[in-house]
Amino acid sequence: LGDSNAQQYAPRLYELVKGNDQAGRGVQYVTSGGTPPIPGVENQQVKGCGELTPKFLEILSKDSRIDRVVIAAWWHGYFFKDSKYTCHGVTLGNEESRKEALQSLSNLIKDLRAKNKQVILVTSIPTGRLLDPRHLHARGFTGLYPKRSTSYSKQQFLDTTRGIIQDLKEVGKQAGAEVIDPLDYLCTNGMCIAEDKEGIPIRYDSFHLRPGYVREHVKFLDQTVAQ
Repeated sequence: LGDSNAQQYAPRLYELVKGNDQAGRGVQYVTSGGTPPIPGVENQQVKGCGELTPKFLEILSKDSRIDRVVIAAWWHGYFFKDSKYTCHGVTLGNEESRKEALQSLSNLIKDLRAKNKQVILVTSIPTGRLLDPRHLHARGFTGLYPKRSTSYSKQQFLDTTRGIIQDLKEVGKQAGAEVIDPLDYLCTNGMCIAEDKEGIPIRYDSFHLRPGYVREHVKFLDQTVAQ
């Protein structure tokens, strides 16, 4: 359940379940780009933004096979000070609106747990201009410019998030979810990973991981499709 940051994990999950028979583990995606998986949060400029979680709950009620729910998103991107995303009509940049949105997410998790569903809450991957392949390998008419710095620390990223990642961790744990923090896997020695060991960028833009990298290396969600 989530937005395009949830969608980005599909290559790895598909790789893990593609050989399963009908009795094996499968994956069902309920996602929409630019849509936070928080009931009551909307953006008038994003079509269908308010329809994601109602659709998810409808699917959940009709499919008893679903026993685990993974919730993932570009969380920090929805809580900027000038955010166009709102809860009850008030921007998520507002402190009270932010609290209401987090409470709504907590209520969703608690409701799922009451239905005996395991819930895994996945916080944000590190994002930013300095991690964008277009920053790392700028191209001009004469070819590629010399590689730019890839130095971007975990703390630099966290400083841009207004504390939302820590809030999500606390909300998730208190509501009964297992919390997975991609920063534990996409940062090394306090630095955000920009390229793999072969020097190939691990992202295809500032906000999403490259499908090939996800398929081969992003293993922190493997447990979600284990039998």
